Amino acid sequence: TDYADAFRAKVPPEADVVELARAILATTPQWIIWLLNLRNFVVRLIGLKVPPPGAKFEPEKITFEKDTRATIFGVHDRRPNEILMGEDDSHLNFRVSLLLEPERDFAWAIFSTVVKYNNLLGRLYFLPVRPFHELVVRAMLGSGARKLWRKQ
Repeated sequence: TDYADAFRAKVPPEADVVELARAILATTPQWIIWLLNLRNFVVRLIGLKVPPPGAKFEPEKITFEKDTRATIFGVHDRRPNEILMGEDDSHLNFRVSLLLEPERDFAWAIFSTVVKYNNLLGRLYFLPVRPFHELVVRAMLGSGARKLWRKQ
């Protein structure tokens, strides 16, 4: 592992992991969408994976079933309280876990990321991504959690 992190947020005790994942995707702040579009433009130039042009983004239709796709992520596994996603690419491999851990009056939503560089391109790619990664994950997890609390 070359990079790993984990962030958590409180969510309602009855939260469902798929509902949480959809809430996170559906409430992505506009500044993150802008950053992702910039990332896609730049990495397309060097031949890395990006969503197909004109791909529709409909979080409510993503099933998060094993061996399906959730935006640009492949779903590797899904359990009642966890979704494991990620990609293996020529430059780096990564996994993202979205886990729910119940407490008495709430649950913890834990968003973890693990990255393994495969070569120099992976290191160079992640160099400008890393400073934004924490901000992006915290913002997305927070907006998804707030959406679930508002639904209560």
